[in-house]
Amino acid sequence: MRILGIDPGSRSTGYGIIESDGSQHVAILFGAIKTLTLRPFHERLYKIYSGLRDILSREAADVMAIEEVFHAANVQSAIKLGHARGIALLVAAQHQLQVTG
Repeated sequence: MRILGIDPGSRSTGYGIIESDGSQHVAILFGAIKTLTLRPFHERLYKIYSGLRDILSREAADVMAIEEVFHAANVQSAIKLGHARGIALLVAAQHQLQVTG
């Protein structure tokens, strides 16, 4: 089974793919999609979307594990984090991935 893990953020969205048989795990790919804070917010979200879509066009995954929004420095930060998380969930739906959080 291949698991795509996502740590969403509007400045940097971390990702990693592992392959696991339940007892052994192998790292396949990992990194971050970084956005420029000077760019308009919708363009930053599109970069996250495009980056995740490109990753899944190159590497197969069976499930997406994505971090829940559990705290943020302020309300605006929480809203931006929620938007980035929503983009990742959209990509999961487009690629028909199960999602765990």
